[in-house]
Amino acid sequence: MITLDGVRKVYPGPVVALDGIDLTIPAGEIHGIVGESGAGKSTLIRCLTALERPTEGHVWVDGQDLSALNPTELRAARRSIGMVFQGGNLLDARTAGQNIAYPLKVAGLDRGKRRDRVQELLDLVGLGDRGNSYPSQLSGGQRQRIAIARALAARPAVLLCDEPTSALDTQTTDQILTLIKDVRDQTGVTVVIITHEMAVVRDTCDSVSLLEGGRVVQSGRVGDIVADTSSRLGRAIVPPPSVDSPPPGRSLIDLAFTSRPGEPASSHVLAVVAELGADVTAGTFETHGDSQIARLVISIESEKAGHTVATLTDRGIDASERAA
Repeated sequence: MITLDGVRKVYPGPVVALDGIDLTIPAGEIHGIVGESGAGKSTLIRCLTALERPTEGHVWVDGQDLSALNPTELRAARRSIGMVFQGGNLLDARTAGQNIAYPLKVAGLDRGKRRDRVQELLDLVGLGDRGNSYPSQLSGGQRQRIAIARALAARPAVLLCDEPTSALDTQTTDQILTLIKDVRDQTGVTVVIITHEMAVVRDTCDSVSLLEGGRVVQSGRVGDIVADTSSRLGRAIVPPPSVDSPPPGRSLIDLAFTSRPGEPASSHVLAVVAELGADVTAGTFETHGDSQIARLVISIESEKAGHTVATLTDRGIDASERAA
């Protein structure tokens, strides 16, 4: 559905914003793009909408090479791409229904069909009775729901979401992410979420790519990445639990391991921890696919910390001492 082949974007300076991006996102997938500020996320999404043309390489969306289209063809191709912005970016002088109807009007759909489609989308996002409300009369979460409905108006094959939950509280964020998953399940739309929030990736995405310095440094299924205890991205998606400083004379050690079906990894690790005389201070267990992802924090006398880390590592358990 989406393929980037050798995409490179260089601005005057020169500033290399994207440096040879190769990425494929299958149809119907929810894919997260993460990275620090300046990693190239904004430039990437502008290339996906053809607001920027790559200096080198090709961007394929819904079977079309956006890099090769003329302006008329590009306007038509953009109708298959819906965009949800941070904060919604609704037109304040238009009602919720009019905001949703706007792209349909631009596309030339007649008034009766526009009205039916607007109501269909209002119902889809759970705001069937708020079509006559103005953005100022809606909560932040409701405005974002209307923004999603507007992005879906022309039945796009791809939905691009740029930090769709960054301005929302935790409960509203959960509701919006659930809506995005429901929309994907009901319509089959391919979703790309640009985000700096690892919880969004953990709770919503099927796959994820990490950008650094304009390059993809890791990409894959979320379950596979978090199951890899050596993966820095995996540890960021499922981080070790937060704990207070240890008592005087003791050190904290982070453990990470993965249990597959039929593998008693948890019992084995806990037995090793007990054998070494350490105490479990905190733990996180999450299920991704058929794997259980574990992050433990143990404490032990400081003089034994180095030996404990070495012993755990020798037994195939990913372990590292926390900095004091």
